[in-house]
Amino acid sequence: MFGRLFGLKPLDKEKIRKSLYQPPIEEGGREEKKRKLEDVKIESKDKYPFRPGLGGKKVIGLKTVVDTRRALEEGVRPLLDIYGANSALSSFFMACGNDSRGESFLSLLDPSFHSENSRTQKVRREGFKTAYSGLLSPPRPVSGGLSEAASEIIRKGHDAGLYGFSPAKWKSAVSSRNEDAVALNYERGLSEFEDLLRIRARSFAAPFFLCSNATILLQENFAFDFASDCRGTDPFLPVIDPRVMKTPQVPVTLPTVTEWLAAGNGDERSFYEFILKESSIQKYPVLEVSPLYDGIAFAGEFAGFLEKASKEGFAFASLRELLGLRLAEPAPLPRCTLSYGLVEGRRREVTIQMLEV
Repeated sequence: MFGRLFGLKPLDKEKIRKSLYQPPIEEGGREEKKRKLEDVKIESKDKYPFRPGLGGKKVIGLKTVVDTRRALEEGVRPLLDIYGANSALSSFFMACGNDSRGESFLSLLDPSFHSENSRTQKVRREGFKTAYSGLLSPPRPVSGGLSEAASEIIRKGHDAGLYGFSPAKWKSAVSSRNEDAVALNYERGLSEFEDLLRIRARSFAAPFFLCSNATILLQENFAFDFASDCRGTDPFLPVIDPRVMKTPQVPVTLPTVTEWLAAGNGDERSFYEFILKESSIQKYPVLEVSPLYDGIAFAGEFAGFLEKASKEGFAFASLRELLGLRLAEPAPLPRCTLSYGLVEGRRREVTIQMLEV
């Protein structure tokens, strides 16, 4: 199943640890486990509408992450114009709280940190205040005073979901396995999201593609329509001990432009060429889009990619629409475990879709 998962690398033997997600295998319990897994059904009526014109087309799901103040202030509007010109819809995931990236001063001693910043030209493309927010510059509120820019997303017909409350706080809560902090992150994020957009967040995406047993289990309490917490190959239902979750996951299946650049695979033009080629191979391709990179720094190349893909018969949909198209198929969503792995172009492990059970 992982034959075409971009950049998946096995962990070194000394780094291998028992997965937080691996369900225990009990002697003689496989049939009982299978029976329980088959009990969960997804009610898709009215939750996952999709445009009639998407039927019969090859669809690329778009996930847009707005995780910094500058992304919302300067990057969202030009990106909305690009989407509008190409009849594309996206699921926007909005961070609340502050835009700190969660880097520590130890990062300044890590050669890979500087290599990544150099290859992506992070400071030039994001600005010093954004690139070093919370490390060498004070973190800034993502959405304070920017409700008009955020509301434009909804007015243009796009889907909007929550990207947690302060990416740095999410990383700290998950890494320390602090369930109270995880629950508080959900609650504070949902409250600020509703204050910002005057609607309830119906979807969620974990910052840094980082989640755990605690985040997945607590997520069930908030009745999200879907989540996009991990990397993977296709929409699925997570399995934990051996319970099947009711919140579908729509994983990102393609590399991001910053990962491509950080890995030294080429420039932005070769990136979009690769994405177009890879999307024709994958069944449920999902691309994560950055307002500061795809929407500003590489706006011309990104718009050209959308135009070329449209001419080749592709359509661009929100993750809600992509999930709706998948649920319209007769086969049920696969039930999959999750674990941690390395993705080319990222310095830290991310959560990945694993084996179907």
